[in-house]
Amino acid sequence: MNIVILAAGMGKRMRSALPKVLHPLAGKPLLAHVIETARTMSPTRLVVVVGHGGDRVREMVGATDIAFATQDKQLGTGHAVMQAVDQLDESVPTLVLYGDVPLTRADLVLLSCKAYDLEDAITAIRPVVGERTVVLPVLNGLAHLERLDAAFGESRVLGGLCHISATSTPDGAVLHLSNGQGAAVHSITFGERTPHAPRERTEAIRDVFATANFDSVLAENVMQDMWEKFTFLTSLAAMTCLMRATVGEIVATDEGAALNEAMFLACERVAAASGYPNRQAARERGLNVLTQAGSPLTASMLRDLESGGRVEADHIVGDMLRRGRALGVDVSLLRVAFAHLQAYQQRLLRAAI
Repeated sequence: MNIVILAAGMGKRMRSALPKVLHPLAGKPLLAHVIETARTMSPTRLVVVVGHGGDRVREMVGATDIAFATQDKQLGTGHAVMQAVDQLDESVPTLVLYGDVPLTRADLVLLSCKAYDLEDAITAIRPVVGERTVVLPVLNGLAHLERLDAAFGESRVLGGLCHISATSTPDGAVLHLSNGQGAAVHSITFGERTPHAPRERTEAIRDVFATANFDSVLAENVMQDMWEKFTFLTSLAAMTCLMRATVGEIVATDEGAALNEAMFLACERVAAASGYPNRQAARERGLNVLTQAGSPLTASMLRDLESGGRVEADHIVGDMLRRGRALGVDVSLLRVAFAHLQAYQQRLLRAAI
């Protein structure tokens, strides 16, 4: 993992000629605390971006394991990170830290990585997870919960999911999509994974989220909500990736609507056998979306696949397949879809050699 520490700011609010990151805290400069935390993660590359007072910052750091990049003009956070790009290892994820935020423990960690980056994300957040820290993952699927429980303890890990349709453009901009289903949505649903558990900490999170520019729901039974999304998303990803087509293009074929429905019902049976049968509203909504004529909807997994990127095949389709097999549910269609995705992944591996 790369780590980039941003230390180029002037810190005008400090009303001091001393670079902001060099102001002392507990006997050491702010930046020194951040570097110590970064080193605990054993980064592949550790880069400090300097600007105002750069020579003084370099002198304070004085370490051979740290590279420096310079932001000559103060053009914002994104621009600062761009100055370090040439010194990063493109084959691993990058964590960006602020040089003036010596965070030692977090109250809440909102985890929103892709499943294939989960291990790196666990490494990245481990130094700030303390006894009272709450981890709120909004990854797709369910398989990540077991891994996070093992890493941090089940009592620290909430249930959560998000509803958003977005993609990145070639120049790195994030494009918020509606997929032709009306206004673009952006919401987080979260809660304790055990119904009727005390809600003090989740109510505190709800109050913080209420100030943000997205919708949030404190769920009564978040595991039910997660299973309903898992059921729908697996069906959507499996079919749109298998057919390399939108919902509308699949439905326009002779057998497409029936196959989409069959995939959804198979996933629904797995959920029911796991103790989380779809509620009627979720079933109707899922079937309506998956059989809508002319719909431009696809899973983000298909967009990743078509762009030659990594996909969450094992975490979504593979996990539903394994759960179904273990419970004796007929998951024949999932077998075909998962084999298709695995074949794509084999091609990616071969191209990387």
